[in-house]
Amino acid sequence: MTTRSVSQARAFIGATLGCYRARAVAAVSGESPDWSSVLTEAGPAMHPMLAHRCATLDIPVPVEAAALLALAHQRSAVVLAGRRAAVRQALASLEGSGIEPIVLKGFALAHLAYPAPELRPMVDLDLWVRGDGLRDAVRTLAPLGWTLPWRAGALDSRIVSGSVGLQLGSPPLLVELHAAPKSLLAVMPAEVPEIRKRAVRRSLGGIDARVPCPEDMIVHVAVHAAANHRFVDCVLRLLDIALFVECHGTSLDWDALARRARTNGAAGLVATALEASRQLFSAPVPAPALAAFAVHDVEALGALACEQAWLSSRAAVGPRSIMAAAGPAARARAAFARLAEVVTGPDGTPASRRSMVDAWTRLRLTVGTYAPASFRAVWSGAARGEAARELRRFRLNGDALVAGMARAGEAARYSRT
Repeated sequence: MTTRSVSQARAFIGATLGCYRARAVAAVSGESPDWSSVLTEAGPAMHPMLAHRCATLDIPVPVEAAALLALAHQRSAVVLAGRRAAVRQALASLEGSGIEPIVLKGFALAHLAYPAPELRPMVDLDLWVRGDGLRDAVRTLAPLGWTLPWRAGALDSRIVSGSVGLQLGSPPLLVELHAAPKSLLAVMPAEVPEIRKRAVRRSLGGIDARVPCPEDMIVHVAVHAAANHRFVDCVLRLLDIALFVECHGTSLDWDALARRARTNGAAGLVATALEASRQLFSAPVPAPALAAFAVHDVEALGALACEQAWLSSRAAVGPRSIMAAAGPAARARAAFARLAEVVTGPDGTPASRRSMVDAWTRLRLTVGTYAPASFRAVWSGAARGEAARELRRFRLNGDALVAGMARAGEAARYSRT
């Protein structure tokens, strides 16, 4: 793929999936995009939505590409149908036990922001239970067939870490139980109890469930993308924000959202995510609402976030990537740090070493997950030439973005806006 075809594909995706009616004109005007690039840059997770938009806007699609998009749409609908019954049963059991789960991210957004829930594929179901309710939640779901995956390690260590992953059936349906959303806990811990109190009940495809209130939904998705991922591989998350704002923007309390973000030092993160979503997908964020975050360089930060978001197809690129570290010494330090995480307990101290079986299981998983990508990166020349320049740009952009959002958050905290 050429640089030009990739640029055209990204522009086409942004225009086709964007929020304004003008996308219909933008999507079909000019020359036809390279559909191989479009499918690659969109990635499987956005294929169902792309199929829907192309059909809705009468955008001509080549036969082979149309067949792939239609198949992705059908598969997502089948997966959702199988998932819905299990989710309904799980939520009912948890609520019946007094655990009061809150549905986070993908499953909630699929029903609250997308034209149809199958248009937003997801890997797992994220549930926020009370901080002391993880063990009770596992016990409640066990009779329904939910079990710990073989790679999860000991239940006690997962509970200490604050999240427990369970699976059901084959191919497995995955659920992630959280004592609290880690991204929010890291960035704005004082606000987490209030976010839980503000949760509201909504119907998610006929399933009555608690979800974060609209303002907190945006904050969570934005903070997770910015703090956890540095926006790498976050095109879908920016689309989530754009579509959610399109559906709920007129009823949002933008002043309260901005005020809470400024007070908690998260204004730089949230405003950058909103601006990136506006630049990429024309999210209808009102100018006064964005100004209320008091982030003066928000356009530049949003542009950096957009650059990071499209890095999803780059081998071995990510905030925790060993290959993305600056130089051999930094890569060696990153590799040893990764190994230390495998053999020590959740708090990372030698005194809390994992059992040999648990450590060996995690080591196999880590090697199986990261080694192939790193090997491919080296084999394809990621340590030299254009690939090396891409890695350097990723690192420099990521560092500049993190520093800029942190400065903006501190400045906004004391702003009178």
